[in-house]
Amino acid sequence: MKLQFKLFFIVFFPLVQRSLSMMKAFKDDHSKCGCPAVWQRQPRQYDGGGRQTGRIFNGKPTRRGAWPWQVSLQLLHPKLGFVGHWCGGVLVHENWVLTAAHCIHNELFNLPIGALWTAVLGEWELDSGGRGTARLPIERIVIHEHFENYVNDIACLDNKI
Repeated sequence: MKLQFKLFFIVFFPLVQRSLSMMKAFKDDHSKCGCPAVWQRQPRQYDGGGRQTGRIFNGKPTRRGAWPWQVSLQLLHPKLGFVGHWCGGVLVHENWVLTAAHCIHNELFNLPIGALWTAVLGEWELDSGGRGTARLPIERIVIHEHFENYVNDIACLDNKI
């Protein structure tokens, strides 16, 4: 038993140390680019009317159409109805959207059913009514075969139009 514990400690401890040093290096390197790291992001602020104010990239408003590869993944929940924007994604090919697998499969639901999802491109402001957007129905969803919690957290959505 003691030998197993020592072996575990000898193998496990260096892995933890290496992971922590990699995280520190990532944080240090990332902070040099001028954009805050995810764990430094401030929560949304509220305006006087109780509404959330948006997060603005790099402190400046973006121009409509400046980020054409950004996707709003919108969900039609089988029990709750239309939920709207649930997660973001990136158009990596005319038929493929890349997103996080935890958007599709999480503690709340497991919905890898293409018909329940819509990829919305060109949305500049989610509350604007969709002017100038393209709505692409999702045909199929492929989640990484080794996805577990936030490990291998990647999914591809096929919009074959």
